[in-house]
Amino acid sequence: ESIFFGYTSVDAAIRDFEDFPTVSVVAPLIKNPQIIMWDPETYPDIESFSDIGETGAIVNVFANSVYMEYLISTGQLTADQEDPSYDASPTRFVAEEGAIFQQGFATQEPWNYENLFEEWGKPVDFLLIHDSGYQPYTQPLGVRADLLEDPAVQDCLTALVPVVQQSIIDFQNDPQPVIDAIERALIDIDDFWQLSQESMANTVAVMAELEIVGNEGDGTVGDFNLDRVQELIEQLDTEVGSVDVLEGLTPEDVVTNEYIDPSIGL
Repeated sequence: ESIFFGYTSVDAAIRDFEDFPTVSVVAPLIKNPQIIMWDPETYPDIESFSDIGETGAIVNVFANSVYMEYLISTGQLTADQEDPSYDASPTRFVAEEGAIFQQGFATQEPWNYENLFEEWGKPVDFLLIHDSGYQPYTQPLGVRADLLEDPAVQDCLTALVPVVQQSIIDFQNDPQPVIDAIERALIDIDDFWQLSQESMANTVAVMAELEIVGNEGDGTVGDFNLDRVQELIEQLDTEVGSVDVLEGLTPEDVVTNEYIDPSIGL
């Protein structure tokens, strides 16, 4: 209860709504940048997630990834391929010499593995999770559902959400101040995960190239397409046996455009 505002994920929000109800209020990304990546020298013929499944090779991912539940339930991958031990470092992929598949972000890992991680230093290929037929909003910002009953929270979100919308545009148009701030933060944190000016500039370019950032509809950035959320609810309810969707759950339960300023768009 000490956390007011934070990252959510619409598919996890649907899955967990009965126990942990959250409502997403703004979506900075309209397309999920998450990927499954691989070494094209080891696997030169991969064109689909089903091709990955046919290899039988390990797919190293973060634990509790709902998209993996979808890929396995729909037969694109097999359950014994999933290894939920990914820690975001390149160590395992490099040690396996590209024999495994691994999750990542289109905006980061492909560039980093070729240009930043010298122990690998060559291209990787990837497929976007978005292109598997599973298209949740990832990394939207939201609150606990009970908070939306508080008039003070409503006032706060009315003021805050348009600022977030504008920040999406400002970052794409002039990313350098944020790039500089991220670089300073990573130096201070001093962990294995480091980014360069070049890698972050590439991130901005890839976000535009792959349309990861954009207007969801009618020239507005940051809003939710309720039909898309409804399709996601139906997919999780009927196609993913490991997910028990709360009966009667609607898009309006897990997302809202109430605080979106429709005049703000890319």
